[in-house]
Amino acid sequence: MLNLQAHGLRELDVTNIEDTLKLLHSPQTYHYVEGAELNHVLLFQAADPPYVIKYPMLRTPSGYYRGFSQLDTSIRHEMDALCLIDEYRKSAPVEVPSLINGVDDTLAISYIAGTVLDVEGVRNFTEEEKTDLGVSVARFIFWLSDTASIKRYQEETRAQPFNRQDELKSIHFRARELDEKNQYTLAEVSERIHREYRRLRIQGLLQNTIIGHEDLRPANWVFDESDPQYRRLKGIIDFGNTQPSTPEREMRHLVYVGRTAVKAAVQEYQALTGTQPSEHLIWFWARVQTTILAIYGGPLNNFRYVRATELRKRLETVWPNFSWGEITNDYSYASD
Repeated sequence: MLNLQAHGLRELDVTNIEDTLKLLHSPQTYHYVEGAELNHVLLFQAADPPYVIKYPMLRTPSGYYRGFSQLDTSIRHEMDALCLIDEYRKSAPVEVPSLINGVDDTLAISYIAGTVLDVEGVRNFTEEEKTDLGVSVARFIFWLSDTASIKRYQEETRAQPFNRQDELKSIHFRARELDEKNQYTLAEVSERIHREYRRLRIQGLLQNTIIGHEDLRPANWVFDESDPQYRRLKGIIDFGNTQPSTPEREMRHLVYVGRTAVKAAVQEYQALTGTQPSEHLIWFWARVQTTILAIYGGPLNNFRYVRATELRKRLETVWPNFSWGEITNDYSYASD
């Protein structure tokens, strides 16, 4: 077992973490895991067993620095979440990483071998594969909620991750800014989201009922490589946003895969719990996710998450009655 403290990582400064890791693991090799947007993720695949080290992506002109960061919080929160579920990992319907060790904002976890596909790759699944994916996601949501109650989560975790509902409260102010930047369609749907959010909140339909992963998107789905003709969900990674949620919110990313995956997840979750998730709420949260992604991926921020072509596809999926020509090719960039 890797003992980070024994290697002096408690005193490790982020400014020299890469050189230090090279010295610590000189007989081995590691490489950066692509697509890790907010943290550096180093894979030590030659180790036995393979493992991953994560630490915050904090850059300045002079290098790396510590200090206040949502990214630090995410690392610490993932440590807590993995501790919370550790004794139940073997009963999980898919593989989940185990915590090897963690010190401050540096985390070492087990590696789940497999393939991670982008949204387009998953969107091109066969109907049978989409059904299987929806079922697997529903089983994972049920397992996690059954493993960790909201009360236990509140008692045993320290850092609170970023909550999208806080963002929803002020989305109508964003709509005003969008109007000023000639993003009229985005402004209109932002106002619609805000009105719908207020209505659903008053009705009590957005109240958290389970502990959720919060980021069940394709980038965190690991697929089995053993059969290239049939993609089956093997594991789920990145527990840095684990928090109180709802089944519908957890299923929102399946909307981008297709209705087949959504319906399969709803039916499986109902079979497991006796409670049927609302497809209306799943689509509401998908619209929230996509609209916020569009807002912060372009006109109001320099931070880019997805390519313009992919962003348009997602907007057309959740807002099919609108034209999205204002999302130009230079609007957004980055891998999905």
